Amino acid sequence: MAGILVGALRGVPAEGVAENRRFEARGRPSPPYFLSNGEISVQSGKQVSVNKGDWDKSQGFEKDNEFNYQWLKLCREKLKENGTIWISGTYHNIFPLLKC
Repeated sequence: MAGILVGALRGVPAEGVAENRRFEARGRPSPPYFLSNGEISVQSGKQVSVNKGDWDKSQGFEKDNEFNYQWLKLCREKLKENGTIWISGTYHNIFPLLKC
């Protein structure tokens, strides 16, 4: 799944799609979120597994960081000079992005 995001970003023209328009793909890293860790959560009052599949499991800090660096670098390359990258996340996955 991570390769799909990177491949899609590579296909976007440099500095966005058109003059004075948003980069509509928004470079959203979806997935992986690196949340599949064998834990459980509560959804609609029921316990549910947070495991989404192997594609969502952490590959370790260094590999996860390399993936994040790669997609952020590609987003930056596609932005217009005065563009902005907005990143949101949860405490599960936002802090490693600070290293990028």
